[in-house]
Amino acid sequence: MKIQNTFFNYKSNLNFYNMKKISTLLVSVFMVVAAFAVEPVYITPVYEHSIMNGNKPAWMDGVSERSIAYYEGKLYVPSVSNGNQIYVINPSSGEKIDTIALPAEAVYGGDVEVCGIQITASGKILVANCVVSSKVDNFKIYSVTPKVGEAGYDVTTVIDWLNPTTETTPVYRCGDSFAIYGDLTAGSNGYIMTANTNDLSVYRWDITNGVVAASPVIFKLLDQFPAQALLKDKKIHFGPVIYPVDATHFILNSARMHPTLYDMSGAIVNTFNGPAQPGMAGISGLTHFNFKGRSFIVCGSTSHQTANNPLPLNTFEAFEINGGEFNFTGASSIAGRLPSAGFGGSATDSPNGTYLFPMAYNVLDNAVDFWVMVPNVALSYYKLTIGAPAAVENAKVDDITVYPVPATDVVNFSTSMTSIELYDLAGQVVRKAQNANQLTVSGLQGAYIVKAISAQGQVINKKVTIQ
Repeated sequence: MKIQNTFFNYKSNLNFYNMKKISTLLVSVFMVVAAFAVEPVYITPVYEHSIMNGNKPAWMDGVSERSIAYYEGKLYVPSVSNGNQIYVINPSSGEKIDTIALPAEAVYGGDVEVCGIQITASGKILVANCVVSSKVDNFKIYSVTPKVGEAGYDVTTVIDWLNPTTETTPVYRCGDSFAIYGDLTAGSNGYIMTANTNDLSVYRWDITNGVVAASPVIFKLLDQFPAQALLKDKKIHFGPVIYPVDATHFILNSARMHPTLYDMSGAIVNTFNGPAQPGMAGISGLTHFNFKGRSFIVCGSTSHQTANNPLPLNTFEAFEINGGEFNFTGASSIAGRLPSAGFGGSATDSPNGTYLFPMAYNVLDNAVDFWVMVPNVALSYYKLTIGAPAAVENAKVDDITVYPVPATDVVNFSTSMTSIELYDLAGQVVRKAQNANQLTVSGLQGAYIVKAISAQGQVINKKVTIQ
């Protein structure tokens, strides 16, 4: 009996010891997995002023505004409306707060006299014209700087170039957008780039010690993705947008091409040829940023171009780039095409006839603010966060209130709203209503973000809890 009890105790101790080892191992595995778990990415809308919502910005006029830049708490949009100007926009509201008038004696020429805009790290504002044929009209870029000790701005010409080619074809259109790497300050080296829409040519003006070369280095892309099968189709196409990466690499996107990383010989280094790819419906525009050690691309996804296009008109898409900062092959879509209903426009006769989808961004400690503009269609503001959605609180706007808190069956508004959308924390629309003062939320539970727009264009974004 003593022997049996001893054996039983031995087995019990052994089982306890093994269970303790297994538990310790499981805890260790859980801790390792948790340590390497990838926190989710969220995109939260802050406001949307668009044709779709019936509140397109009042300062948008035709296709006069085609580009946007962010610098030190302000957005800058060049415009050819009412004379050449640069609109200064409050990024928090989307409203125009100032205008920089460009003197006609200094800024003139081109089919669109002021089109693209870039702002350097030192605060130099650069604007460019757009020319249908750089063989006929000079392509120009200007530097706009505040006058010292008085009001107004000084404008100097940085590039004034006529294409010397003797070819009769193609037409060398350039200037829909341009890019700068480096600065126009002493000691800075880099380049300014733009591209021709009608073949595969890219133009690069080198910057040496802050001075821009008079003539560009001209080279051609060796390929594009998706590849064009017919020789006549091998061209960059409308709205080419360039994003400089470093001294020897750049990203190019157009209405016919996915965002693609090139070297200065025109060879493809990487492109969106993996499982996740942007939509291809005649739209361009992109921006790239790093946030908390992770790489992201935001780019245009669909547009106005095709009358039979079943997708929402004028949307964008955000991608995380996995396995390397510019490994577009390993990209994953964050929230699909946004906004879910598009920014609006017409499939057959869109107000956006530019093919452009300008973007700007600002990286903060806890979020990335980014703005998406569709010429003559929309300006919208979003936040990208990691780990939790942005807390965009705007619960009371001009006495519009949202109640109850928390909600159960319905979310009420103190006045009728033109549109109401409820987003889950993955950024997907789960409920919507139009011309209503309440939204039914029965059957849902947890945290959501409600976005609503009043008849006067006021935008409410509020995080709500549903029980």
